Amino acid sequence: MGEISNRDELEAMFGSKVLRLTREQRNRLVALLGNPPNVANVPESFWIEAGRSLYTEIAVLLATIGRQSAQEHGATEFQAQLFVNQYAEPRAREMVSGWIDHSKEILQAASQQWQDTTKPSGEPAPPTRSDAIEVSDTIFGPDRVGRMASTETTSAQTAGAEAAVSLAGGASPNDLWFTREDGKVCTVCRPLHETPRSFWSQYVPAGPPAHPDCRCYLLYENLDEVRQTPAETQ
Repeated sequence: MGEISNRDELEAMFGSKVLRLTREQRNRLVALLGNPPNVANVPESFWIEAGRSLYTEIAVLLATIGRQSAQEHGATEFQAQLFVNQYAEPRAREMVSGWIDHSKEILQAASQQWQDTTKPSGEPAPPTRSDAIEVSDTIFGPDRVGRMASTETTSAQTAGAEAAVSLAGGASPNDLWFTREDGKVCTVCRPLHETPRSFWSQYVPAGPPAHPDCRCYLLYENLDEVRQTPAETQ
């Protein structure tokens, strides 16, 4: 099996740890927005601090998942550590930067909607504390965190596996893409199920995830041989 042995547990741990952080950030954002809420009340320092705390936690989580995936796909402990040293922090920076940028976009879109809302009389309808809570829940709530956890667990799983298998010379054009084969499989990934690298790499060159919330994985043709013959240290 190309999927790491406890993928669901690792994804749940990822979501739980990040949600604890975002719960604090959600409460602070509600307070900063004020009543009536105004996005001008939210300083850039809030986003910087939010990004910093997320980065620290996510880098550790990506390292944990990536290290396990590399070792389960034939890497030695030393090789797996070398991989995560190169992978976890850059990926965490990239991921958190995108997360914060999109968070700001969500808040600005909500602000525009507040400005466009009018009373039946046609007069402006000022936003309320409920509006501040709603947008803060959207930005820092469990649904968005859950999508992050699923996506980044898949990303670290694939990155660790690809690094280990490639080091051992085991990557093959016949490595297969697999979905989780359940009711959540999307229209993007369903056509890729059980297709070889020679096909799926044309559309998703780096492998899963193919999109946010993707839970797919790769099944390696030469995995048994790779596991029996550890890769040479580069």
